[in-house]
Amino acid sequence: MALNTSTNLYGINNPRSPNQLVKRQNNKLFGFKYPIGDLNKGGFLKKSSDVDAVKGQLRQLLLTNRGERVMLPSYGTNLRRYLMEPLDQATLSQIKREILESFSRYAPNVGVTKIQVFPGGSTQQGGNFLIVKLFCVLLTQNNLSFDITLDIV
Repeated sequence: MALNTSTNLYGINNPRSPNQLVKRQNNKLFGFKYPIGDLNKGGFLKKSSDVDAVKGQLRQLLLTNRGERVMLPSYGTNLRRYLMEPLDQATLSQIKREILESFSRYAPNVGVTKIQVFPGGSTQQGGNFLIVKLFCVLLTQNNLSFDITLDIV
């Protein structure tokens, strides 16, 4: 049986071959800006591009608990479970491993060069939170470096 290489659209041969398709000129990334904005500042859904889009996607990845996202039970990190743990070497290595595992699965175009974790809050305020600072490299954009700072509450 011969394999048909031409494409028919309702009985009409498609005149364009795959070699004639227009290729994208730039590698610019686009996406929705995270966190979602308000209507007073230019609309509810805003667009972002390049590094801003990647930062928003990484922020979503890090602030989502595993099992929280529908149809993707392994998406996210479990960083909130380390809130009341002592910040010793074992806890820091678990936090780093959690971040690197999620990046390798859901953000393979981002390389992490340095991870810093600080305790946030004070005993006078009665609240504890973690400050996570990541120094990253965007591998698809000529190793463009950027950093992200998150508060895990």
